[in-house]
Amino acid sequence: MHFGVEFTGSYQFADDLLFVEMTSQAASNSGPNTELTSSVVSFGLGIVQAINNSIDVNASINSLSAKVEGCAGALCIKDDDTGTAFGLGLDAWFNDAKTIAGHLSFTSVKYSNDPDSTTSTGLGLSTYINNNHELGLYFSSSDSSSSSALTYDYHFD
Repeated sequence: MHFGVEFTGSYQFADDLLFVEMTSQAASNSGPNTELTSSVVSFGLGIVQAINNSIDVNASINSLSAKVEGCAGALCIKDDDTGTAFGLGLDAWFNDAKTIAGHLSFTSVKYSNDPDSTTSTGLGLSTYINNNHELGLYFSSSDSSSSSALTYDYHFD
């Protein structure tokens, strides 16, 4: 069985300016004789810039801390690492009320214990219920895996 959860918080200081973000992820996957758990915490800075009334681009850099544990029977291995993530994103609103949005992202992650970086591409679609509530569907693919997520975001005024 596979289970994962992610909490993300961000604050944008002004329109078309600097933002800070923090993310915490946890995932677990278990089988009859195996179990894998992982967690990642990141903190980063970014900028967002409106291209026009319907399109924003953003760039970010994040510091990562990851932990993983894998067990097969009674044998367990633990590891932790730190890394850096660089991200580029594009957000497009499909109507004037800005209630339906598409999202495209590219992220490159480099951990200190791994000589290679991992690149992922994400694609999403979301709808805003009102100014505070956003529901989304996201797909992500990297060098070694792919995932999908149903999301809910609450935006503070």
